[in-house]
Amino acid sequence: MNKKIMLITSTLVVGAAVVLLFDSAKDRKVDPRVGKPMISPSEVLEVGDIEISKGEAKLKLVLDEDKVWRVNDLSGFPADAGKVSAALDELSKVDVQVLAAANSNKEAMNEFGFDNATRVTLNAVAGKELFTASLANNREKGGQYVSIGGEYKVYLIGQGLRFIPDAAEWETKSLLNVPPEQVRRIEFLPSAALKRKPVVLARDKGEEPIKVDSVPDGQKDAASVRSHESILSSIVFSSRVDPSNEQFKAAMANPSTVNILLFDGRSYIAKVGSTGDGETKKYFIQLTGTKGDATSEGETKNLNLLNDLMARFAFEVSGFVGGKFEKSQEDMLEKKDS
Repeated sequence: MNKKIMLITSTLVVGAAVVLLFDSAKDRKVDPRVGKPMISPSEVLEVGDIEISKGEAKLKLVLDEDKVWRVNDLSGFPADAGKVSAALDELSKVDVQVLAAANSNKEAMNEFGFDNATRVTLNAVAGKELFTASLANNREKGGQYVSIGGEYKVYLIGQGLRFIPDAAEWETKSLLNVPPEQVRRIEFLPSAALKRKPVVLARDKGEEPIKVDSVPDGQKDAASVRSHESILSSIVFSSRVDPSNEQFKAAMANPSTVNILLFDGRSYIAKVGSTGDGETKKYFIQLTGTKGDATSEGETKNLNLLNDLMARFAFEVSGFVGGKFEKSQEDMLEKKDS
């Protein structure tokens, strides 16, 4: 009798296990998220802020009323709109490949790397939560485990998503980005300490190549001229520093100046100074702008934003950028073989 009972019990246990396995496989197959993007493109258009956190690190990106993304933790410093758009675009395109674990719990999820996960929350402009997910570390074999909406389910997506709660990852590095054809005139005024001749680059029309004033065409180094024009119409910084920084103040005591004039009447004054020599040399920049009669409303907003940034922050630029501001007429001339 006991053997019969044991046989019946074993049969029931095996049957239950088969049912559980079948149900689990069925859940993975029919889970509504599998084969779909993590968030729809229409929801991306509604996003008004992004909250990112990992451990003690937290960051918030906010879209202001002028549709400018800002790093909230940096008193509204502009974020790189391209990076923000790319990150949201990835969320709307990467498909959930498979349900890796269903009806899990916190301890079990930690085995997939969620004990050190990054939390991402997208909110609408009105404050409504649109999407939230936990991102585990990228897998060595590719892809990434994610948990969506606070559920104890683990999904696998085909690529790793890059949401880092660090302002330096998101802030814009561009201080001035003007298409070269909009630049009418650039005046290089090296600092007195350099004892070098000023030089002017100018053009009459936007479609014309910029030229070096007072230098015959046969003596110009065309490549050098184009190089200087392009770097000054796209000025990027390497790091922010406090305006009270002693190196910054020392560098700006005797700076080189570059005046940039545009066809729409805008003008910019860039002052670049340096401290140290050789490997210890550092360049710092101050940049201010003034609008013209033909400056558009959008460009006026950008100009006001630039002036606001310069009032609150100081900026270090790379030696490659800083060195361009110290150039003189001699640097624009064709080099002759001796």
